[in-house]
Amino acid sequence: MPMSPREIHCIETLLSDVKQSLCETNEPITMHVRLDELYEVIKRLLDATAEATDTEVKVRLAQLEYRARKYRQMIMERLGVNS
Repeated sequence: MPMSPREIHCIETLLSDVKQSLCETNEPITMHVRLDELYEVIKRLLDATAEATDTEVKVRLAQLEYRARKYRQMIMERLGVNS
């Protein structure tokens, strides 16, 4: 099912919240919750990118996926988790 503009906006908001969390806290529980959220977002973005037919939408989804992966990597490093 293609990703709606509303769903894309929700992911953008989530990624902004994750970025803010990275700046404000190092609590392991918060980091684990964010990590779980990012795994789900990345999976959804991968599926949506594969389904998208519009090039601009594909690019936007790929950019969001890149941000999500970058934040996931940062959290994993803070938690000392291997990828």
